Amino acid sequence: MFTVLYNQARLLYRLEPVTGLLIKSGKESFDPTRPDMEFIRTWVEVGGQVREVPFLPGSSLKGVIRSHAERILRTLGLPCCDITREACVAGKEDKNPPYGQHCLACRTFGYTTLSSRMRFADAFPWKPDAGSADRDAGFGGIHTEQRPGVKIDRRLGTAAQGAFYEVEVITSGCFFGEITLRNYQLWQLGLLALVLRDINEGHQRVGAMKSRGLGRVKMTVEECRIEQLGALAKPDQAKIRGVGAVESLIASYDLVGKDVLDRLDGLRDSGDGLLRQVFVPDGIDAQTAWERIAEKVIGGEHWRLLLGKGGGR
Repeated sequence: MFTVLYNQARLLYRLEPVTGLLIKSGKESFDPTRPDMEFIRTWVEVGGQVREVPFLPGSSLKGVIRSHAERILRTLGLPCCDITREACVAGKEDKNPPYGQHCLACRTFGYTTLSSRMRFADAFPWKPDAGSADRDAGFGGIHTEQRPGVKIDRRLGTAAQGAFYEVEVITSGCFFGEITLRNYQLWQLGLLALVLRDINEGHQRVGAMKSRGLGRVKMTVEECRIEQLGALAKPDQAKIRGVGAVESLIASYDLVGKDVLDRLDGLRDSGDGLLRQVFVPDGIDAQTAWERIAEKVIGGEHWRLLLGKGGGR
């Protein structure tokens, strides 16, 4: 299954801070004018000059999404290991355990012995295909502020002496990034949709100091594109398929069956008619299209079969 490309979904999202947002750089600054905790930056060409630009690392977002996805899987009673304690394939004699021996979280986000189905690109204040003017405008739209903090003496309940510090947070602006799924099952789309829903509702926050009021964000899908290739590309049948629609893979990889959705209203079927079949929004925005796909997946037979794998509800 890893040597053949069956399907892929690309989501371009826009992330906006609702409260202050801090992704710490992890470096100590020797400049006394800079805050103690700085927002992470990288060097990028903007407006004809190479500048230090704040960005959202793909690894930071992946960690947040994986953590909450694991929480959802356990809530549903589905198999999900805790890699901080013991991984699902830990202690196995086989150094390269089969796909079916990994838990659902590792099948989706990867493990040392398994490639990830989801890939997260770094997010910048402009879209990936932005020109020089759009980059300049996006960079100018990012606003930061420095906020004071102080360590509390736990015994006295007052400010500890000499424990003042400053943090740099982003208060407004947008970051644009991409999430790509390859050779996925439909339930993995549904799982991602549940995580994004909870992020937008404030149940899961992003970055540092989440318990102190920071990290609430809004994520909006700007572009949604689903591609089916090879055995899954059937232009005469306008249906969305996961890899579980390839019958020969189900037993070999312990996949969930009924991995097919009828095409939804608002999606247009295009492609080259030979190798690739493509679904894109038509007459509706990408966020609405994404929500309709997720609703159909979670309310369908495929999701019920998934819940049956762990005795879920």
